[in-house]
Amino acid sequence: MDILRSAGLTALLLTAISTGAIAVQQTDIDKLLADVRSDHLDYVLTHVSKKPTPYIVKSYDVGKPTDYDADYSWHSLRKEKMFELPYRGRLGVVNPNSDISYYIGFAFDGGPAEFCPPSKTKLHLMDALVEAVEIGGVHADVCFVPVASDTLLAAVVLTNAGPKTSFTVCQVCSKEPSENDPKQRYGYGLTVTAGRALSMVYDAPSDAMRGVFTEWPPGTDGAAGKLVCTMAGAEKSSSQNAVGGLRMDYEVSLAKDESRTLLFAVNLHRYADKPVKSPWDMTIYPVETDDAAAHYGLRLTREAIATDMLGLLRKSVARYDAMPDVRFPQESWIADYYAALELPWAETYSPQKKIRTPFYNFTRAHGNEPYDWWSYGMHGHENLSTFTLDITQPGLSADFLRGHFAFQLRNGMYPYGVNQNGGWREHIATCPLIAWESWNAYLWSGDKKFLAEAYASCKKNHGYWQTRHRGRSTLSNWLDWLENVRDDPDLPTWSITDGAENQEALDINCYLVMEDRSLAEMAHELGQDKEAEQFEASASLRAKEINDQLWHSEDGCYYGRDTLTGKWARVHDISTFFPIWAEIADKQRAECILKLLDDPKSFGTDYPIPTLAVHESQFGAQWHWHGSNWVEMTWLPLLGLKSQGRHDQAADLAYRNAKMVFDVLKTQSHFREYYNSIDGSPVDLIDYIWTCMPAAMLTRAVFGVDPTREGLVVMPALPRGWHEASIDRLRVRDKLVGVSIREADKASVTLNGKPLTLRENRGCFVRWAELPAVAHFDITFPARR
Repeated sequence: MDILRSAGLTALLLTAISTGAIAVQQTDIDKLLADVRSDHLDYVLTHVSKKPTPYIVKSYDVGKPTDYDADYSWHSLRKEKMFELPYRGRLGVVNPNSDISYYIGFAFDGGPAEFCPPSKTKLHLMDALVEAVEIGGVHADVCFVPVASDTLLAAVVLTNAGPKTSFTVCQVCSKEPSENDPKQRYGYGLTVTAGRALSMVYDAPSDAMRGVFTEWPPGTDGAAGKLVCTMAGAEKSSSQNAVGGLRMDYEVSLAKDESRTLLFAVNLHRYADKPVKSPWDMTIYPVETDDAAAHYGLRLTREAIATDMLGLLRKSVARYDAMPDVRFPQESWIADYYAALELPWAETYSPQKKIRTPFYNFTRAHGNEPYDWWSYGMHGHENLSTFTLDITQPGLSADFLRGHFAFQLRNGMYPYGVNQNGGWREHIATCPLIAWESWNAYLWSGDKKFLAEAYASCKKNHGYWQTRHRGRSTLSNWLDWLENVRDDPDLPTWSITDGAENQEALDINCYLVMEDRSLAEMAHELGQDKEAEQFEASASLRAKEINDQLWHSEDGCYYGRDTLTGKWARVHDISTFFPIWAEIADKQRAECILKLLDDPKSFGTDYPIPTLAVHESQFGAQWHWHGSNWVEMTWLPLLGLKSQGRHDQAADLAYRNAKMVFDVLKTQSHFREYYNSIDGSPVDLIDYIWTCMPAAMLTRAVFGVDPTREGLVVMPALPRGWHEASIDRLRVRDKLVGVSIREADKASVTLNGKPLTLRENRGCFVRWAELPAVAHFDITFPARR
């Protein structure tokens, strides 16, 4: 397509960039990293940068706030492994929503540009990617930083170490094939809406290029909007080309050892000339003229180029100081562990509209998909991801939970979902896990203010759930299959009683026991001992009802029962293990149930725990809730194993789930929603927030770190085949905790070199008042047989 040299936007031009650009030198980036780094942070950033995940997103807490309605993620063209990309391997990134790639190239002596130069990842944060390039005697640090939800800043920091004194740097935006309608190449859960190119324009007065593409929103008949891609630089470009994309070249002259920085920016902006309906009260396509949309793109690229990139990087790097040092026998797991810790950060948006605290989207890192259910906000069960988030940012966990407090209904119910517009599906409740999640966030942070907020809100929610029962007993039931976490209406657990609403279900009643116990713990911590006794009594009463009504002595298992007839729901599913997690089952019953974990005809798959037992007629190893592995659900039985003193078994379960998730990270570079419980292959949505759970599993089951109301429990275990592992600088309240574990002839435990009394021949307990500010536990125990 020929370049159109337009002077039509003269009235919209902004101040020349030379008055606003902030120069960045290579030495600045190196100095930044040296200034903020310690041995600890250097170790973390080195391994974080090796992570397999390809995304960068606009951070929720650095620089401008995010804009949910105009949010774009970017994936490294060098790290992305899952999708067939036309520009794979180039030095740049791709946005999945538009299928537009942005990349940098270098040309010497009038030759063709090299877009795939050798490089090494120097830094890869959730919101920044820096590739170090060596080409033609030139060193370049190529930095990509999303400075706004819809705008990417690129800095090419050049140093000439060779004989070449002049060369060309190129910035390119491409979409292939540009003449076709949207190509859906990014997997289930994300819709590419940008279609064919309408125009490619070089605007000479502003020295910027624009490509305008058709937009095909789902639910519309054909193209119903436009996307304008604007590309600009801080310096005057030497040539431009719009054949097959947007390309701007910049001539560079450098003496030996001289440095120079080129600043570029690209903005993606959707708009329409008439209203286009958007979901979730979003405004995806603001009504604008072509000139207004072009002005917007110019303004945002100029603002990006004038951004203090080093200041943003400094704040972003500092965030990673919250990550602990970890060492595993499989070195690649270190980067995978950090990727799991980072995932909830990347899914998070700044406060917007009605919500006053940060909130998450289930799959933002993959791409903000506004056209289906996984984009509308937060659930009680997706909040299980806070058990991983607590390890680094329990304050952010608290903010997620505050989102539920803010939109609690007058009757005490938490709506099924909450987002920037308030509560959603207010006729059904979110899964009753909020009190338990709040209590755990407090245990890691020690934030009494949050605890008081949580207690006041969760007490009201307790009152609501006391009204949720009908039929034979005081045990509770779901309102329908959708309200349940395992939301398959044909799941045999529900169909056997003609619906979840007709059953005194095992899962909901176990959740409610744990909610009451969490409220009792909160009350004790806040000095409300009489109220604590009431919640303890409530938990005990429900636990007794479960033991009396839902234990099937012949099968040696708990089941739900029909609310009216008492008919048994004799189906083995993941909730079979919940009475152990909720500490309802006594030791004899627990041992009877736990035998099922090792039975290959029941739950003993290669990647346990399947959500439906193998022997059930509707079992399918990768069928949604019919037998696949959902790591956030496996979390509950894993904690149950810990409570039973089965620490080795819990560590093995953590290992097998981490291996399943991390193996897929290596081959596909993404977390997934759930996995095949037999072969570990991934299924459905991509970069789903709760698949960060392996980090929590390894921290709690392998390193055994478990904060309680009274103090810190450390009860580690090594998975079979491991001989040692360690974690250091783990933040627990105002303490820095380290745990080194290794096999030895006999068991021992020391704290900062001083012997402690062993518990269960493997760990210890230290009261908060006796725990030093920096506490390192060295623990040994004999090898497993």
